[in-house]
Amino acid sequence: MIGTPGRVMDHLKRRTLSLDNVSRVVLDEADQMLDMGFRDDIELILKRIPQKRQTLLFSATMPKPILEISKRFQNKPEFVRVEYQELTVPAIEQTYVEVRDRDKLEALCRVIDVVDPQQVIIFSNTKRGAEDLAGRVRARGYRAEELHGDMKQSQRDRVMGSFRKGSIDILIATDVAARGIDVEDVDMVINYDVPQDVEYYVHRIGRTGRAGKSGRAITFVTPRDFTKLREIQKYTNVKIARTPLPTASDVVASKTRTIMDEVRAVVAEGGIEPYIRMIEQEGVGDMTTLEIAAALMKMQVGQSVEARKEHAPTDFGNTGSEEAGMVRFFLGVGRDHGVAPKDIVGAIANETGIPGKSIGAIRILDTYSFVEIPRDCAEEVYTVMKERTIRGQPTGIEPAQGKRG
Repeated sequence: MIGTPGRVMDHLKRRTLSLDNVSRVVLDEADQMLDMGFRDDIELILKRIPQKRQTLLFSATMPKPILEISKRFQNKPEFVRVEYQELTVPAIEQTYVEVRDRDKLEALCRVIDVVDPQQVIIFSNTKRGAEDLAGRVRARGYRAEELHGDMKQSQRDRVMGSFRKGSIDILIATDVAARGIDVEDVDMVINYDVPQDVEYYVHRIGRTGRAGKSGRAITFVTPRDFTKLREIQKYTNVKIARTPLPTASDVVASKTRTIMDEVRAVVAEGGIEPYIRMIEQEGVGDMTTLEIAAALMKMQVGQSVEARKEHAPTDFGNTGSEEAGMVRFFLGVGRDHGVAPKDIVGAIANETGIPGKSIGAIRILDTYSFVEIPRDCAEEVYTVMKERTIRGQPTGIEPAQGKRG
């Protein structure tokens, strides 16, 4: 029998499971189960199993609580340590991209568009980071969901079911939530944040390259992350090569190749004669067939590329925010327009996908307002909200002026 501590406890309470004849117990990912608060459940389960048994405990780390459980429930245990050089998988191509914090989202979109993975897991160091990133990625048109430890089991099952079925192709996860994920077709892992614990790096990249398949792992490294990158390389005994960030032109070229491959497949499949006759009947005027093909290509590639075209990030400078890491924006709507804080939060959250709880201080005056946005979301909010309205009024959004005096 294989089960999570919570599910096993549920069966024990309902008396639908008997442990009287268990002779071998395996605690896998023991450190992570403790981090998720399952210590009491684990101890109660072990007490219900006959003492005459073999107990095997697997853990990436050996903190004091793990040693205490080992002392209480194992008899003369033998410790086996996996050497560093055996931890990584040769089938995984490991590279890193040097990027600034404020450019991470743009970099992520370019990597996904150029590599075009079938399924990708993106790792964030925090639950809030996973939620924020998932919302911003969805706002750009990708099929993505987050997975973190605060989610109910039913929510986690729904997300993983969608990922396995291909209903979503991007899973944004924290380290705790990703333990136990076993999906054979994950062809790329992206470390959006460099892991704080070097051992987590090995667990993350191990989500790809499964069942004998090759995989790819890309890590986003900001200037402050290079010390940690060196630690990871020393720990894994692997040289992680630097790879350049794809350009907007690379994205165009990749999308063009993808569309041309699809066109070739459609032509090879046959059955296009009715469409040829439709074009002949419509008449092409003074257009050549090459011009028609190029126009159709532009229609397919143009919109998505324009949405992510290369641009210099806005330098918001000092906008007068009193909270570190926030950008203060001016909005040309206020009380006279019937605007309340919930209207501003709702408009920004719905249009950009960032969680409402991430939005900072809001000050509403008669004819205008101010709102504070996390700096790493400010570029997207500024771009999107320029074209939106709040209670039917243009936002008039602009970076606020620094406070004087």
